[in-house]
Amino acid sequence: VERKHRHILNIARACLFQARLPVTFWGESILTAAYIINRTPTVILKGKTPYELLHGSPPSYDSLRVFGCLCYAHRRSRDKDKFGDRSRKCLFVGYPFGKKAWKLYDIERNEFFSSRDVVFLEDEFPGIPDSTYVSPPLYQPDVSIDDWLSPLPVQSQTPPLHTTTLQELPTTDNTTIAPSSPIPTVD
Repeated sequence: VERKHRHILNIARACLFQARLPVTFWGESILTAAYIINRTPTVILKGKTPYELLHGSPPSYDSLRVFGCLCYAHRRSRDKDKFGDRSRKCLFVGYPFGKKAWKLYDIERNEFFSSRDVVFLEDEFPGIPDSTYVSPPLYQPDVSIDDWLSPLPVQSQTPPLHTTTLQELPTTDNTTIAPSSPIPTVD
């Protein structure tokens, strides 16, 4: 089970990196990874796919698309005027369950939806610009590693009670402190 989880996560991570999408799309990438794995032939199943064993027929590969690629979903005629946009600029983010469609993310409206009338540009990966999603960036270029490693200076608000130099300290060669001695307090 652990090995299968690692396999799914590795494929999902590769999908996110290749598509230049933020980690907020992890759910869609994991569902897409599972969809792809279930349609991939394996040696353990003697060249068959998990989908084929479950449904009794080989899967169709016609609907497979590249995760995170740029696509344009057709707008319905009631959503546009005569000179308005006829498509929505989107990213392909998976396959909706129980529908013969593709799951898309509208870049301008920041919303997910399903559509069957889509034109894919599978070699273009616009990703998501930093200004459109609310997750914190994974890398902060304006902060150097020295800022993280060097300690901040601490300034004391109270003046020291007594300053002692190294020469004033008594030498204690065989001095022991009894465990029952009281802890000194400052009044």
